[in-house]
Amino acid sequence: MSLPLDPFGRSQLPDALASELCRERARAERKERVRDIARAAEAMLTSGDPAQVFVGSALASWLADGGDLVRVHLKVAAPRSSRATPAVLWAELQQEAHPDEDRRRLGAPQSRPSELRTSR
Repeated sequence: MSLPLDPFGRSQLPDALASELCRERARAERKERVRDIARAAEAMLTSGDPAQVFVGSALASWLADGGDLVRVHLKVAAPRSSRATPAVLWAELQQEAHPDEDRRRLGAPQSRPSELRTSR
């Protein structure tokens, strides 16, 4: 059986076969990503760190039961009509942890560390 040639004279797979191969490759890549998530969840569950155990158990239950990872398993979805998404909350946490970062980006003088301040 000879395959049709493309405009450059190379063998060309029939469209149906080519799309089936693409689907199989995509499924294999997706399967590998799921395997990586399961391995990460297992490592988190056995870490002993409460934050990692929390995320690991959410991932493990999501893999086992399906559903909405953010809303059902991690329970961090913003309530309806709220703009406090996890990304917004994370930005606030980062700002609280590093308050001088915005000042530095804007070129404003930074607050001095308490040990450098003089008291009178």
